[in-house]
Amino acid sequence: MKKLTMILSALLLFAGTIFPQVSADLTIANQSVVGTEFFFDIYLTRTGTNDVYLGTADFVLTFNSAAFTNPTVVREAASFWNLTSTSSNPVGLTYRTATSPAPITGNEIIINLNQVSFGDQSEFDDLVARIDNAPNTHRFGRYRVTGINNPAAFMNLQWKTSGTGVTTQVSTLAPVSPWVSSAVTINAVNPGNVPLPVELVSFTASYKNSAVMLSWKTETEVNNYGFNVERRINEGEWDSIVFIEGHGNSNSPKEYSYTDKDLFAGGSKFHYRLKQVDNDGSFEYSDLIEIEVIPDQYELSQNYPNPFNPSTTIRFSLPQATQIKINLFNMLGEQVASIAEGMYESGYHKITFNANNLPSGTYIYRLESSDFVQVKKMMLIK
Repeated sequence: MKKLTMILSALLLFAGTIFPQVSADLTIANQSVVGTEFFFDIYLTRTGTNDVYLGTADFVLTFNSAAFTNPTVVREAASFWNLTSTSSNPVGLTYRTATSPAPITGNEIIINLNQVSFGDQSEFDDLVARIDNAPNTHRFGRYRVTGINNPAAFMNLQWKTSGTGVTTQVSTLAPVSPWVSSAVTINAVNPGNVPLPVELVSFTASYKNSAVMLSWKTETEVNNYGFNVERRINEGEWDSIVFIEGHGNSNSPKEYSYTDKDLFAGGSKFHYRLKQVDNDGSFEYSDLIEIEVIPDQYELSQNYPNPFNPSTTIRFSLPQATQIKINLFNMLGEQVASIAEGMYESGYHKITFNANNLPSGTYIYRLESSDFVQVKKMMLIK
């Protein structure tokens, strides 16, 4: 639903005597959640003065596997891969396809970077990724973990640098023949827990006493600024009708409600959705819900305001689609204005009437259909 960012850095200290020592930061960034999928980027930033020539690598991350069902990790499109080579050209398909995620085992995500084959200096220049100072930060790619089943949990991505099995490691290459590899020691800094999104567990609507009552509930909230409640009638446009403040950060269930009493907008099918807004302005929509609101009888309501000058609102309800007309009469019974006429859908309706051309006084307005007639008085005071 939302974009969450956490940076962690690992200092790479390059050992060996093949070429001078260099240093760099290994970073995870741009963590975000979309639906049931979790995304993150891996970056390498050169912090020393010497270029880094990348050879083989394994990047190993642990995560909260309890938040996922049968997770898989996938590398996203080539646009998220921007390493360069010593020939100053982007590293091509050969180097990119040498890097791939391994199947997830338990709670470990393993990204393999396999050394490409090259036979001479020209191939080295074209195929071997280089981290230099133009720019000095390169993205290995964006990765996607599928299958979130518990949005109330935390992703808890961490580098694995010790323990059994493969741990995060990198080998660099000498920039000239014989291109002997040198191991890299990574001192990883584990990040804090990264929460998954605001979890909306219910969103319902019910109709009672000429109003629609909306209710929704969250299990957890992260940076939740609040909810814009949006409404659409029949196939009309979406309108924001109210903002409900959120609870910010919460690990316990929270309940919200709103009563929509303004149903006199024409039509009978009311759609509602929530626009959940984060503190940083990002937002995500809930699924929409629909409720059909059909009056059980014809009714002409008292205009408001009353007395008025020069405009007033007239409301009426129809239990079925009906041809109607609303006319205005003076106290002598003479028709002085036609307020509305035509076919109207079942539902609640309102019309604004402007009496700017009429003198002050008391008037009678009359709603008439084939099945119903009702009159009310209104007073114009100028």
